[in-house]
Amino acid sequence: MDQDRRILIADDHDLFCRGLRYALLDAFERVEIVEARSIAKAIAALDRQDGFALASFDLRVPGMDWGKALPGIRRMRPSLPIIVLSGFEERRHILEAIAFGASGFVPKSRPTE
Repeated sequence: MDQDRRILIADDHDLFCRGLRYALLDAFERVEIVEARSIAKAIAALDRQDGFALASFDLRVPGMDWGKALPGIRRMRPSLPIIVLSGFEERRHILEAIAFGASGFVPKSRPTE
């Protein structure tokens, strides 16, 4: 597997993770998906493996204190694109996520494309 095709999904909702997994597998010819159901497991995956092309975090994944976790992940992986996928869509959440180190914010209500 090409390391530049590894994507981390950190979300505790199995149905959402499965949907995102299949959307990514459909969008990319070859991609390895690493799933984590808590922030601790996500950080362990990032610590254990290199070559992530993208990391996706839900703001409410268990253990997520996004004011601490996102900056910590940013320090751990300074060049890693980090997106926040969240059911929250308020402007303040988007701005806070970016301020804490997210590269982008995608509301879960957006179409798959």
